[in-house]
Amino acid sequence: MTDGLPKQSRCAASCTTSARLIFIQWQRNVKNEETGKWEKKPYYAVEDQFPYGHGEKSVYLIRKHMKLTDEEAMAIRWHMGGFDDGSKSCGAAFAQYPLALHLHIADMQATYSDEAVIPQ
Repeated sequence: MTDGLPKQSRCAASCTTSARLIFIQWQRNVKNEETGKWEKKPYYAVEDQFPYGHGEKSVYLIRKHMKLTDEEAMAIRWHMGGFDDGSKSCGAAFAQYPLALHLHIADMQATYSDEAVIPQ
């Protein structure tokens, strides 16, 4: 799945897919705008079994399988930028570890441009 990706991308992809998550499916009623009738639609939720923090968990899980330099750990930890916990430490990490800034920019590019996801 992650072959051919740069090392930091492989790390981010592997920790995201190996996190202990439970995917739950329910059904809920949704009003059909065309007919005005209520219909049952699937509803999905995620239950995180290890709520350690997105970036922190990524570094934690990766370090179980491979060594990371301080720069790589910071890049992975802060790839969400201020969208994770809003901490002022993010800017300090970007200033000290340029790789962290570059991985964050790549994450933003993938989210808002490549995958065309619109936040709700």
